[in-house]
Amino acid sequence: MATNGITAIGSTLTFGSSVTEIGSMSPSGRSCNVVPIFSTDSSNGFVEKIAGQLDDGEITFDCVYDGSSGGVYNDLNTAFLAKTVQTMTITYSDSSTFVNTAAFISNLDKPGFSAADGEVRFSLTLVLSGLSTYTDVA
Repeated sequence: MATNGITAIGSTLTFGSSVTEIGSMSPSGRSCNVVPIFSTDSSNGFVEKIAGQLDDGEITFDCVYDGSSGGVYNDLNTAFLAKTVQTMTITYSDSSTFVNTAAFISNLDKPGFSAADGEVRFSLTLVLSGLSTYTDVA
């Protein structure tokens, strides 16, 4: 049986501008807030818990730096400084998408490198607010 897996090559991030040179993407897990209920009617003394609000987390991208005046880092830096909330779309190589309409940048590293002959890179973390949507390939 052939795999249904896809490669990351060709995947893009759109957050105001298109970020195409992504070295890696590290999403945090989705989570559900746990609300402890302390009640006098608990006969066994154990705390009961209920599910609270859901959190879609955040995603960190490691990107190749483009220092040109029209480079994507300039656009991301402007959005970071303005605390811009906007739509984030990840389009995977098979055209499936992951979209959040209320994302903002919580961390934008200054461009740097780890070796003298290495490429210049930066890290970008987007916080996902509200519900994100996944659209599979038809």
